[in-house]
Amino acid sequence: MQFQNYKEITGFGEHPIIINILRDVLFEDARSYGVKYSQYFDPISVNLLALVFMMVGCLAAVAISLNSRNLDRSSF
Repeated sequence: MQFQNYKEITGFGEHPIIINILRDVLFEDARSYGVKYSQYFDPISVNLLALVFMMVGCLAAVAISLNSRNLDRSSF
C-alpha cells in the first residue's frame, strides 16, 4: 500500500479499501454503531483494524480458492 510508513508503523488503515469497509459497516447512517458510539471509534483502534484486515484476508483467500477451482460462476 502506498500509505504505509514502516519506520513509524503508520498509514496501514488509510488504504481506500479499509476506509470503504469501515464507512460502509460502521458509519452508513445516523443509526449506525460508528455514529451512536463515536467515542469508541476516535481514533479507530488497532484491534478493529486487525479485524478488518483479517476479514479482507479471509475473503481474498476464498476468492483465490474459488478462482483456482474454475467453478461455473452462474451456479452462484
